[in-house]
Amino acid sequence: MNMTRRDFVRSLTTGASVLAASAIANESPTSENKRPNIVLIVGDDHGRGDLGCYGHPAIKTPNLDKVAAEGTRFTHAFCTTASCSPSRSVILSGLYNHANGMYGLQHATHHFASFDTVRGLPVLLGQGGYRTARVGKYHVAPEAAYKFDVQLPAMSATAC
Repeated sequence: MNMTRRDFVRSLTTGASVLAASAIANESPTSENKRPNIVLIVGDDHGRGDLGCYGHPAIKTPNLDKVAAEGTRFTHAFCTTASCSPSRSVILSGLYNHANGMYGLQHATHHFASFDTVRGLPVLLGQGGYRTARVGKYHVAPEAAYKFDVQLPAMSATAC
């Protein structure tokens, strides 16, 4: 299934879908209605064409291709800001930077952060009964806007 990022985030923010997700979350594991697992992969300096599932003729990515074939690929998601924190805030909130408040890099020097009213994807998923986890680079703020239940340690390059 192909879906835009905006459609996906919008579906999470409607009352009906959040209630439906909550209802499904409370069903037994043997129920016929199973919620999908959601794995969002955001790669630094990684273009859409850099995977086999998007048609790259030489780069071989069989495991990611299989995940893409069995799931949802975003084919019309565009980066509004070419820097780390602002682009992550757009991906995780579904809001442009002027609407979410993350105008620049989130670090001690500039202190950029999303508005306190922003409820990002991990928060919305949590409200829908999902357990959320993240691994790797985070670099968005405030924590409450993009709070994951679990922060897993990243593997070092030498451990791969």
